[in-house]
Amino acid sequence: RDVPANGVNEKELIKYFETQGKAKVASLEIAYACGEYSHKLEEWEAAHVHYMERRAKHKAKPTDKTAAKLAASTEKVEAVEAELKALAQAPRVPTGVVYVIYDTEQGRNRCLDRHNPAFIWFLLDMVLPCCRFRPRYKGKKLAVAAAPEPGDVYWINLHVPRSRVQLLAA
Repeated sequence: RDVPANGVNEKELIKYFETQGKAKVASLEIAYACGEYSHKLEEWEAAHVHYMERRAKHKAKPTDKTAAKLAASTEKVEAVEAELKALAQAPRVPTGVVYVIYDTEQGRNRCLDRHNPAFIWFLLDMVLPCCRFRPRYKGKKLAVAAAPEPGDVYWINLHVPRSRVQLLAA
């Protein structure tokens, strides 16, 4: 977490994490903000259900009124599809979260140990920031932790800073 969002480069990140874990990185995934797209997809699903209901009513009993409602539903679905397409083609915005999978558990543990040192090193890093006891990526300390299971991640809100999540949870 807290990977600088500007200029995120997968090859640089792999090199950095291989150095920190002293092991080969099997896979690296950069998380991108997807909240707006996900909300638009939910809107499309609702519009599509509405369209299917209107279509069924029109097939059962075709009238000018049901035809007009079906046409309106069709326009709504097409409009949302166009917005989804535009969002899919828009530049992706990194969230600052990166998932790293090492070839070995030993490499994973080394990386966690280097980024989460004993409390004394943490204090020294705070008191003497010029000495840099904790590793940095592009000058920034990263919050490195063992990743949760993919099913435990709320992907839509991944781009929301931890401080805001804690504030909203209180």
